Amino acid sequence: MGTSTFFNNSPVAAGTESDFQQHNLLASPPATPTTGHIRSFVDSDGNMNLLDSDGDTLKVITGTQADVDDAVSEKHTAGTDQGLDTGGENEVSAADVKDAVDLKHSNATDHANTLDHSNAADHTQGTDAGLDTGGSNPVTAATIKGVTDLIKPGAGANSVIVGTGGAGHLNTASGTCNIVGGNDNTAAGNNNMVAGEDHATVAGNDNLIVGKANAASTSGSHYNSVAGESNAVEGTHNLVAGYSHVVTGNKNSVSGNDNTCIGNNNHVEGSTNDQQASDGHCEGSVNSNNGFNHVHMEGKNGAAYNHTQHIKGGGLFTDGDPGCCQVTHIIAKGITPGDDPVDLLVDPSYRIELAQFKIYAFFIRILATSGDHAAAYHATIGGMIKRGELAATTALIGSPVNAIIADNTADNVVVEATADTVNGALKLTATGMEATPVHWVAYIEMVETSAF
Repeated sequence: MGTSTFFNNSPVAAGTESDFQQHNLLASPPATPTTGHIRSFVDSDGNMNLLDSDGDTLKVITGTQADVDDAVSEKHTAGTDQGLDTGGENEVSAADVKDAVDLKHSNATDHANTLDHSNAADHTQGTDAGLDTGGSNPVTAATIKGVTDLIKPGAGANSVIVGTGGAGHLNTASGTCNIVGGNDNTAAGNNNMVAGEDHATVAGNDNLIVGKANAASTSGSHYNSVAGESNAVEGTHNLVAGYSHVVTGNKNSVSGNDNTCIGNNNHVEGSTNDQQASDGHCEGSVNSNNGFNHVHMEGKNGAAYNHTQHIKGGGLFTDGDPGCCQVTHIIAKGITPGDDPVDLLVDPSYRIELAQFKIYAFFIRILATSGDHAAAYHATIGGMIKRGELAATTALIGSPVNAIIADNTADNVVVEATADTVNGALKLTATGMEATPVHWVAYIEMVETSAF
């Protein structure tokens, strides 16, 4: 190999020859050789380097003969490569790559050429301001932020708040599984849906509250549907719509405005009706029921004073009170087991009581039949009655007129109308057939007005 200062010739005995050269490791390349020469050296990593007169360094890659033979046998032939990770779990074929290229966005419509993500049109982190900017459906970052401001998680598990957003977001959902929208609404119970504005705390469960300033504020107010404005509901299973209703009880349906419903199983509609009993129906305006069940009121300015009444109100005289101009329909019934007299009563055990300071014109239709329907009695009674403040002031005006329409009993079957000065009521007394049960039904119609 000739002599070289970059070979370290191992010392050998005189007259002998060496078949190897030993190199020192050099941390940096030596000076370049003269033109036409090549110098070899071993760098500090132990790699053989060849240095030419131009200063170019060529590293010598070494390996076993078997490794070299394997690399040569598996070399790629240009134009024949068909896949990436061929045979692996993330295999990508040349056809896949070509398909992706074929489907690329073109020119001025998207990310190619002038609008590509390169050079001046590239995205700079933190500066992207929109989606489809300049297109037919542009969406700005401000638009997206506005949406996210309107939707926030509630304090309770699985609850969502949708409202005015930002610092003005006044809705709260402290219970679980609530959806609260609008402004300044609160759902403290569970499974409620609240929308609108200024609703008081919805403390119960499973309520649907919409509109403005409605309340289902007690923890026992469940399963209510409330719509409209300024309605207050306490109870369960109520359906309330309209304005300024007060509902306390269960299973009521109330609509219209300014109605009060205190009780259960009532249907109230219209305006300014006062239903404070159960199992009633009230429609119209300014009707009043203070504690009587199974009452149906309609019209205007009616007033209930007995259970199971059906009232049609006709409004007020200029100096009148509710009920001063109305018609009442009511049913009384009874069974005579023999020929002893029995008073017919309003279901289940109420008398045909009269209101204070009223005068009545009554018309009664009576039907009676025996148990085997062989005997029947049909009659009518017409008359007048009045009552002052006390029950003792109750009195008939004139004598009632009785008319027998049909009678095949062959007995002294009869019904009589009198004044009940103990209960302040109209009394109907039936006398039946000896040793024969008779069922009696009396339909009473009373036209009434206030005494003055």
